[in-house]
Amino acid sequence: MNLRLALVCGVVAGLLMAGVRATLATYQLVGSGDANAGYAAVAVLIAGMLIAIVAVALVQLAVLSGRPGRTIPAGIAVLALGACAAVLGPVTFFISMVIVAGACLYAIRAAADGLRVPDAIAESCRLALAAPGPTASAVAIVAAGIALGAVVATLLASVASLAGDLAAGILGQLAVGYAAPIVAATYLKLHDGPEVS
Repeated sequence: MNLRLALVCGVVAGLLMAGVRATLATYQLVGSGDANAGYAAVAVLIAGMLIAIVAVALVQLAVLSGRPGRTIPAGIAVLALGACAAVLGPVTFFISMVIVAGACLYAIRAAADGLRVPDAIAESCRLALAAPGPTASAVAIVAAGIALGAVVATLLASVASLAGDLAAGILGQLAVGYAAPIVAATYLKLHDGPEVS
C-alpha cells in the first residue's frame, strides 16, 4: 500500500465531502424542519459523499496501476455507474452501490492491461462472478473503511465537521489502498488471457 498516496487522496476526499456538506447547508436543506427536504438533503449528502470517495479512490487506483492514461477512461465509466448507484442508494439501502462496486472492482486493472472500457467492465464482471470470495472481501474491506469513517465523522461532527470529513476521507482511502493489492492479485490469478499492449 502506498501510504502517502492514500493519505493525500483521503484529505482530498475529506475536503470534497466537506464541500458537499457546506453546499447543502448553504441551500438550507439541512435542518430546515421540512421532513421531505430533510430526507432529500440526507440522501443527497450521502450520495454526494460516496461519489466523492469513489472518485478519489478511482484516481488512487489509476495511479497505483502505473498506467493512468489507460485507466482514467475506465475510471470515468465506473464513476458514472457508481453515481447512478449512489443516487439509487437511499432507496435500495445501498445494495446498488455494493453490486456496482463488486461488478466494477477489476475494471481499472483490466484497463491497465489495455482493454477498452466496455471490455474492461465486462472482464471485471466476469472475474467478479468467477471469484466471489476475494471480490466480496475486497468490497467488504472498502465498505468497512467507509463505514468506520462515517462513524468517526459522526463522532467528530459535534467538535468540527471538517475534522470528521477529513477523518472519514482518510479512513476510506486507506481501506482502498489496503484492498488494491488484493484486487490486483485476484485479477492476475484469474485473468487467463494474454496481456494486451
